[in-house]
Amino acid sequence: WHGVLTAHSEERGVRTWDLRTLKQTNLLETPERVTSVELSSDGAVISATAGKAVYFWDADTYELVKTISMTFEVSCVTLHPTRARFVVGSSSDLWVRVYDLATGQELELYKGHHGPVDTVSDSTDGEVYASGSEDGTIGLWADANASDSPAAQHRYAHPYYRNLLGTPATGNQKYLFAGL
Repeated sequence: WHGVLTAHSEERGVRTWDLRTLKQTNLLETPERVTSVELSSDGAVISATAGKAVYFWDADTYELVKTISMTFEVSCVTLHPTRARFVVGSSSDLWVRVYDLATGQELELYKGHHGPVDTVSDSTDGEVYASGSEDGTIGLWADANASDSPAAQHRYAHPYYRNLLGTPATGNQKYLFAGL
């Protein structure tokens, strides 16, 4: 996959651009303004949020694979590395939710932010979700299916992990920066 994704706050949909030619290649349409867009860790799926829906497109064909409607405004999404689950945040409440991709059923609910959730991201091993809120905090949430693994137990026992909870932070897809 050789493109780049952009979402414009005044327009609906996700635009894709070919980085080799610098030309727009596609417009993945949504009925409402896009609030987040992400390419899956394996580069196979484009995920986006718009209004009260989450969209999943095949990154090779740009075919819309699935749309899942929510009962709340969705502000951000991240797809688990296994592509079995996805995580969303909302601008209308303070919670982080995990859903089954096949059924759209809510699996987990995490509470702890004191402002709307602006961003979510999954670790590359799928054992931890990170969320960022307007209140200036980040949340690190253990995947309920992975928290018993030896690697996860070691990670959660580390003092730096414990110190990160509730600290102001910023980051990108590769690193998380937090003031301790």
